[in-house]
Amino acid sequence: MGQQGNVGCIKAAQLVQSCRQIKIAVKLLYGIFRERDSLHPIGKAIFVFAGGTSSTFKEFCGIDIKDELEQKQFFLEFKAAKGPDFLSRLRGYVNILGPNQTDQQQDQLFIIRRAMLLRSLLETKVPHLISDNNGAQIDNGVLRALLKIPRYKHESRSMEAILEMSMLNHAKKWEQSHLPSKEQLKMHVDEEQFLRHLMHDAFFSEKIESISFALHEKLLDFTKHYPEIDKLIHKPWAELDEDVQNAFRNQAKRIPNALLKINYDVVSVKETPEIIEFSDKELDILAPYEHKSWCKQQKKAGWSYGQQKNLQQKADPCLVSWDALPAERRKQAYQMIKFWPEVLVKANFKIERLKFLWQG
Repeated sequence: MGQQGNVGCIKAAQLVQSCRQIKIAVKLLYGIFRERDSLHPIGKAIFVFAGGTSSTFKEFCGIDIKDELEQKQFFLEFKAAKGPDFLSRLRGYVNILGPNQTDQQQDQLFIIRRAMLLRSLLETKVPHLISDNNGAQIDNGVLRALLKIPRYKHESRSMEAILEMSMLNHAKKWEQSHLPSKEQLKMHVDEEQFLRHLMHDAFFSEKIESISFALHEKLLDFTKHYPEIDKLIHKPWAELDEDVQNAFRNQAKRIPNALLKINYDVVSVKETPEIIEFSDKELDILAPYEHKSWCKQQKKAGWSYGQQKNLQQKADPCLVSWDALPAERRKQAYQMIKFWPEVLVKANFKIERLKFLWQG
C-alpha cells in the first residue's frame, strides 16, 4: 500500500498528517469532488496518492506500534484526524513496495524493482541514453552502485534525484564522471558505500596480482606431494614463465563472473568477512564452467591440445572438454575453486549471496 516515499495505491498514509486532507479523501470515497462551488460525481474509482508518510497499511493504522503510551497517543491523534472514519470507507488496499529492501529474509526482489525503476527513469528523463538496440548506455560501476547501495534515504525520489543531478544532457553514456558530487550524493545515499560499489571493478583490478599470487601459493601447497601434475607451476612466483603467471591472473579476473553463475557477488569491504564454503552443487556448477572459460582463454592466447605440456609450442593435454579431463585434473579444478573464498577474504572481498535470483 503505497510506494515508499513516492506513490501509493488507495493509501491513507499520505493523508494522516492533515485533517483537511482526510476530509478531502472521505469526499472522494463518497464519489464526489468539489471544485470551488461545483460538485463533480466520480463514481467507482481507484485513487493513487503521491507523497507518502507511511510505507504500509499497518504502519498507517499504527498496528505495529509496540510501546503502550506511544500507541495511545497515536490513536488519539488518528481519531482526531478522522482516520478511523477514513478506514471504514475503504474496500481494499495494495502495499506497493519501493526501491528499498523491506526485509532481509523475505524481500529478495528489491534489486529487480530498482532495475525496473531505473530503466523507467532513463527512458523518461534521458531517452538519448537508450541505444538503437534498446540497451541502456550506463557504466558498470554506476549501475552496480545504483542497484547495490543498501538504502536510498528518500526511496525512489533519491534515485530520481541522483539521475537528475548527473550531467547527462549531452552524454552518450552515463559514466562515473557524470555523477553528482560526494556532498550531493550524501543527501540521498550513504556516499561511502555508494563509492565503494562504484569503484568495485577498480578495487578488484588493483588486487589481481595479490589474488593470483595467493592462488599459486595455494596450488603449490595442494600439489606438493605429487608435483608431476604440472612441473611448470612448482617454482616461486617470480620464476614462473609469463604464460603461467598470466593463467593465474586470468583465473583471478574470471572469479566474479564465474560466481554470478551461482548468484554470488564479490563485494569490496573494509572489515575481514567470514570465509564461506561452497556446496557440492555449487562446485559442480563452477568447476566445469571455470574449465570451459580457461580453455577458451588459453586457445585465444594461442594454446592448443597436445599430449604433453610444452611452453614453447603452447601445447596442453588439458585443453579438452570437462568430461574428457583426467580425474586428477578435475580434482585439482575443484580444489582451486575451494580456495577462492579464502583468497578473496584475504584481499578484503566478501562473497555475497544474491538470494533474489537463485537458492542453492
